[in-house]
Amino acid sequence: MNHPAAPRRRPPFSVCLACQEYQVHPQELAVDVEGTSPREVDALCSPHRARSTEGACVLCGNRWPWVRLHGKSVIGACRPCVVKHLGEEAALEVEARWDAIERARRL
Repeated sequence: MNHPAAPRRRPPFSVCLACQEYQVHPQELAVDVEGTSPREVDALCSPHRARSTEGACVLCGNRWPWVRLHGKSVIGACRPCVVKHLGEEAALEVEARWDAIERARRL
């Protein structure tokens, strides 16, 4: 069942991934409410999807993404938006992880 070629499905009427991840309120439904699209951006609400497809911060649309949901994700947010929605501690935690990865690469 976890075969990489098998299509991933989200629950029907799922909430936008960006709204969930960045704790945006009110939370909107994803563009693909049925959860059948293989495209990651279809798991976003209309405003977040539009910003993401332009390559901008999914939350404000004004800056380049600083952090993404995962390594291959096109969904990302700038540092000011991460701080605004998740707090300075969350941003510092991301930076600490990056520092640890960089130190491990140097070894």
